[in-house]
Amino acid sequence: MGCDMKKVVLFLMLVGMAFAAHAQAGTWYFSFMPGFQFDSGTSTFPSYTGERGSVQPRSGLVASFDGEYLFTEHTGVHVGMIYNQGRYKEGLLFYPLGLRGEWSVDYFESDFGIIEVGPEYVAPLGRDGQLYFQANVGFTVGHDARRIYSSRQEAKFKDGVVYGIAFGYRHFFGRRAGIAAQLAYHKVDQWKTDHVDARVGVVFRF
Repeated sequence: MGCDMKKVVLFLMLVGMAFAAHAQAGTWYFSFMPGFQFDSGTSTFPSYTGERGSVQPRSGLVASFDGEYLFTEHTGVHVGMIYNQGRYKEGLLFYPLGLRGEWSVDYFESDFGIIEVGPEYVAPLGRDGQLYFQANVGFTVGHDARRIYSSRQEAKFKDGVVYGIAFGYRHFFGRRAGIAAQLAYHKVDQWKTDHVDARVGVVFRF
């Protein structure tokens, strides 16, 4: 991801946090949610030699630290840091010695993180429950996968812009502590990969 986009995302995070800090009234939420990523669709890419390839995110572990600040009962801002185990299935159509094309398959891992920020909308459900929806934008960090896409070329995943949405439910057992469950989708723009996961964890309210 370019430096300009990183600056924009960082600016949005700082604006959201500053706005929350100066709000007249509101509620803070902090949560830790481990979970599981599901197998997702396959994206295709051209290799440096013009051959066609594909990469598919596979099932694996995820976990997140999330912070929210509600300005009102229904609206607020969300900031999240997500860890992804980064398990992939990779395929490549190549032509050895100019012969008929062959499709090769490989499996590899390269974990990475996501930093994201966006608005959150909340609908109270009963006395102790909340449904919520988030729309986030951010970027990946720490992705260091280096894979050989053919017998002649080597390529690398670079950090990129991420778009995401999430639906979730919080239930509190008292004033401060509760549990949260969430289903999330992320699109990594530069890799053209889709990531879908489910998480369950603890949440604290202040």
